[in-house]
Amino acid sequence: MYRNKEKMLVSILLWSVVGVIGFTGVFIFLGVFFDTLGSTEASVGAGFLFCAFLCGAMVWLYVKTFANLMVMNRISDLLALDEDGVVPLQELADEMKTPKMKLLRHMDKGMRKGFLVNMNYNASDGVIYLSDRARRKEILFKGVPEDKPFVGVHCEGCGASLKIRVRTRGTCPFCGREIIQG
Repeated sequence: MYRNKEKMLVSILLWSVVGVIGFTGVFIFLGVFFDTLGSTEASVGAGFLFCAFLCGAMVWLYVKTFANLMVMNRISDLLALDEDGVVPLQELADEMKTPKMKLLRHMDKGMRKGFLVNMNYNASDGVIYLSDRARRKEILFKGVPEDKPFVGVHCEGCGASLKIRVRTRGTCPFCGREIIQG
């Protein structure tokens, strides 16, 4: 529900091809290296050893990517169990037995790459809002002052025309000066 199954499947299939090529290459190049050890030039053996290391790097990337996808699957499964649409990050970290910052990195990567969907992380509250379950107006629009309309103002620093809510403060995006609207 909170994972993009199609994108994950395509990623697993593509990385599985890389993994198979890597595993095959490691065994072939290491086999050739040990088979020719001592019978040929050192440069030929070094070339086969170098190729084995390159294939080993492909295997390492495959394993790392597969592990990341499994963590994202676990995150999605745990979020699917929530009922109110608001999940504190610390609660999720405790459930996964993972440090909060490490979990946040996994979630950030998953959301940026499109593997994790239908969620938002609010850093100021330290919670994850699930877009399909957080239906209450006070959750979805938390902090949006609907009773305060926008008004046009001019920045005293650079003269830029800006819109700001009544009785709020902001920062001019052009010069950085603080704007306070009475």
